Amino acid sequence: YFGCDADDTNLCKRLIDRTVEKLASERLSERRFASIVRQHIGQMTVGAENKENTIMSMARAVLYRGKVESLQNIVSHISNLQPEDLRLAAEMIAPERLSMLTFC
Repeated sequence: YFGCDADDTNLCKRLIDRTVEKLASERLSERRFASIVRQHIGQMTVGAENKENTIMSMARAVLYRGKVESLQNIVSHISNLQPEDLRLAAEMIAPERLSMLTFC
């Protein structure tokens, strides 16, 4: 999922495709991966301070998964990931394996 101006759709798609292809083909260093994990956890923690955002996230979690995971549990799962996990996930969402639906 991404959002952008209609005129930028193709550019955004190319950037995402390139990034996913690079993640699928090249292993991130432990240092770079740790930096990404820290940044993501920080963004989640800041986002959790917004009560409206938290309630909406909880509602989506119940709809899609039937339960709400605590922030501590999610952070624990993310902290246990390894660079290879990200590479494998990127392989699974490689551009040639996906379709696209665009709303303008």
